[in-house]
Amino acid sequence: MDLVLQLLFTGIGIGAVYALVALGFVLIFRATNVVNFAQGEFSMVAAYLMVVCVELGLPYWLSFVIALAGMALLGVVFNLGVYYPLRH
Repeated sequence: MDLVLQLLFTGIGIGAVYALVALGFVLIFRATNVVNFAQGEFSMVAAYLMVVCVELGLPYWLSFVIALAGMALLGVVFNLGVYYPLRH
């Protein structure tokens, strides 16, 4: 029974990640008419940032908040540096 629950929640988690990536592709394509495959790299940057914070001895919740803030900052910089010039 434990294996079934583990597989169920793992499947739901992976499906949610796939749905978010697909939604991101659609939103970016609709906004800019440019297909951007850099979302995987953005997610990887957040994951690496969290791993580095955990390896430095920070608690998981603080590492998550730092990774979230870092990705928000990267998203704003990317939006202002890349997407805004493409739209105008």
